[in-house]
Amino acid sequence: MKRWTAIASLCCLALLPLALAADAGELTQTERWYEQAMNGQKSGYFQVVWAPSTWEGKKTVHDTTRVFTSTVRNMIGQMDRFTTTTQVDLERAQDGTLWHQRLQVEEAGRVQFEELTWTGAGYDHVAGIVGEKQIEKHIPVGEPVKVDAESYLGHLHRAGKLETGQAYDLRLLNVRAERVDVQKLEIVGMESVTDETGEKIECVRVLQTDPRTKSTSTMWLDKDGAFVLIRDDAGHVIQRVTKSKAQAMPTKPAEMRITTPEMPQVERVFSADRQFIDLHVQG
Repeated sequence: MKRWTAIASLCCLALLPLALAADAGELTQTERWYEQAMNGQKSGYFQVVWAPSTWEGKKTVHDTTRVFTSTVRNMIGQMDRFTTTTQVDLERAQDGTLWHQRLQVEEAGRVQFEELTWTGAGYDHVAGIVGEKQIEKHIPVGEPVKVDAESYLGHLHRAGKLETGQAYDLRLLNVRAERVDVQKLEIVGMESVTDETGEKIECVRVLQTDPRTKSTSTMWLDKDGAFVLIRDDAGHVIQRVTKSKAQAMPTKPAEMRITTPEMPQVERVFSADRQFIDLHVQG
């Protein structure tokens, strides 16, 4: 999921996919809405708009994703609310090849951005806070990477080329580590899931695995190659819904606890040079 967890970081876009409903030559501007939840609590929603475009003379799909999240951080009973607005604009090929992408995150009046551009020998990366110094670097890559699993497999599903048991390698750019990470995609089979109208539709189920972290996510693609549902092993869920349902945020925002009860109780230390704790975790 990163792009959808990811949408907070340009280098990890596997959890937040951007949908494509038709091949670039047939595509007209299309809009879809999704809601996202963590551990059963709705944390936000996003709007996806895509349209035919061009970039550096190439026929592309232009994706715009706008994300709104509202959560509360609970630290020993101290509640802090965080509201974030994120926008991602990118140009990609119909097979998910990433040519250009800009991400902008606004929180508490501060605007942070990241931008990637394919140069022919890798990606130029620019990041910073608006109004402050920006950091630039070049990430050498032999060939362009993909945006995410959805855009990579969507055109294959529309063409009827996905079959149960097939495996694919998904090349994603890890900006922080300045490398290409390869994740594994497995076509599990066909299943019925509920779409935004409340109807059951047939979708292809795709399992995505990160060999480095062993984390997994499952995505269901409809006949147009657009995802309807994503679930990951960290408790995140992204579901396609109507616009009104997406924008209906709960009165009580999703709560994230950043401390956990301990036994025996550990004294809270607010001023110390160092503190040593032996931590034993039982699975």
